[in-house]
Amino acid sequence: RRADATVTGDSTVGVMLFDNITHDSADAYLSDGLASEIATSLARVPRLEVRSPGAVRSAERGAESDPREIGRRLNVRNVVEGEFQRGGDRIRIAARLVSVPSGTQRWSESWTRPVTDLLAVQEEIARAVATAIGGALQPQERTMLAARPTTDPAAYDHFLRGNFELARRTPTGVRRAIEEYGNANRLDPSFARAEARIALAYALYAEWGWDYPGMSGDSLIARGFEAAEKSLALDSTLADGWMAKGQLLYLRNPRSLEGALPALRRATVLDSNNAEAWHQYSSTSMIAGHFKESIAGL
Repeated sequence: RRADATVTGDSTVGVMLFDNITHDSADAYLSDGLASEIATSLARVPRLEVRSPGAVRSAERGAESDPREIGRRLNVRNVVEGEFQRGGDRIRIAARLVSVPSGTQRWSESWTRPVTDLLAVQEEIARAVATAIGGALQPQERTMLAARPTTDPAAYDHFLRGNFELARRTPTGVRRAIEEYGNANRLDPSFARAEARIALAYALYAEWGWDYPGMSGDSLIARGFEAAEKSLALDSTLADGWMAKGQLLYLRNPRSLEGALPALRRATVLDSNNAEAWHQYSSTSMIAGHFKESIAGL
């Protein structure tokens, strides 16, 4: 977070899963997709302190869908909640910003748009929430909120589906994620975040020792490196790209850990809200510490 950014308790926020009010399992990926991407956008505003999507999911687990209770678990003053309903090629999205102490709505809005406008709606929600919490946005903040991972709506849909499958952390889910991210990149070859997630997916396969038809562990690592380097060539400031590269360097050099810690550290610097990057960095740091202790004792 930038040194000149001022964050107060009033600037803390968490984004809850969006309710799928039609309960169509085919659209389940949008519940987490909407919330995670809005949180990612809000985290670009230095004046806001945004809880990671993972932290929000943990807070919601086993709890009623009460924004005040979720907010208290997250220790935030503001919670974004909402729902969506998809029908054919159109989607209705409603979102609300709730004050945790009082339970009152600070802002609310709804949209009915073509599904292809999903990126635009997410941007509008993030901009409205950031303004309601932090006041008038500075020009650079408006620019950061307007940043989109891709301009291709179909590629973005594949990306959200990939994220949903990747979160399952099962061999089948991760393989489906690789397919979805691959579809996203075929539609938009400049989609750096999708490429980085391909690298992360291959790293997971290699780390967990899952069987991937026709590929050895070394081949998985090599394929992952190829995707990680491609993502960073497209965007050298991409935290997911550095995180995936760090994991792959650890897998390639499990004893020396050569290059792994600097790459993972860079990921946490580029995105201080990336909980997975922090987890990988801290766990690899612990492994490095234990290894040094064992060498010293020889």
